[in-house]
Amino acid sequence: MTDPEIEHNANVQRSLEAQAEAQIADVESLAVLIGGENAQPADVFPWPKEIRRDAPEPDWTAEQTDAVWETARKYDFGSHEDIKSPLVGGKRVFQAGLAWKVAGEAEVAKNEPGVTEYNFAGSPHVVLRNDELDFVEVNYGVRLPEGSTQYDAAEFFASRFSTEVLDEPEVLPFGYELAPGNPIVHEATGQYRKIGTRNGQDVTLFRTDREFFGEPNDQGNRSYRHQPDVVEILSFISNVMRAEGDHDSPIVFVTSATYASNVPGAQAAGLDNNRPMGVTMYGRNTILALDAPVPAEMGTNQLQGEFRVKDSWTQHRDGLPKLLRDFL
Repeated sequence: MTDPEIEHNANVQRSLEAQAEAQIADVESLAVLIGGENAQPADVFPWPKEIRRDAPEPDWTAEQTDAVWETARKYDFGSHEDIKSPLVGGKRVFQAGLAWKVAGEAEVAKNEPGVTEYNFAGSPHVVLRNDELDFVEVNYGVRLPEGSTQYDAAEFFASRFSTEVLDEPEVLPFGYELAPGNPIVHEATGQYRKIGTRNGQDVTLFRTDREFFGEPNDQGNRSYRHQPDVVEILSFISNVMRAEGDHDSPIVFVTSATYASNVPGAQAAGLDNNRPMGVTMYGRNTILALDAPVPAEMGTNQLQGEFRVKDSWTQHRDGLPKLLRDFL
């Protein structure tokens, strides 16, 4: 990268760190408004037992709901417009998830200049729902097999995203341990693969593995641990870049504006890795233009999960990486 680009990204990073701190401070203020003088964010914004989009409506007054939405809009939660990171160059990491979410992430980031790699993350343990299979078939003319996973969807969209697809994916010489923090290993584990290029830029896949433990519950599900989260995925990519001699280029995490809580997570990873990191988010207009079966507006029920902050964050004002990791 050029010196002006490095200086620009450093200035952007400082601004993003200040924004992350402000976001957490505003969440703290909301907790007091809703829960009273001694309330903490973890008391007021509990993790829903359901998937966040299926969570029940919170029991807030009209005034409290308005205050929550004022803060949400301030930080672009549920934005109709795309919110693009001002960081220049480097790598883009797509969060993936639902099939149409991967499509939206690819759409919003497809023409960014100076990018050296587009990485699609995906879980091999989460099976696509029928509405996801229908979305792919209706919009792209391909019916993915029953039992296809989010990792399969990531590979499908990564292949479409590429202008040149390799005959056989290249297994890259990096992976990670299924252990706390997901330490990088310098060997070809299959967790990180190159499948092609887009106008000369690498297109890669990151497999989000997990370790299962314990006996299945009544629904047949088992507990799991050590699945990389936002901070760990970005840290992995940063460690790969460092191993390849790149200490300056930024990483931008690409997701939906529904999940604007990833902004502090990216800053946590940036601080942990001494590298500029940011977030690009597609808006409702982009995802609706792709004919995705999503509501026109983000629901209030999703905000309590997005505003969730663990109890311990108040004890780590001087340890910003830990504070922000707890925000996820």
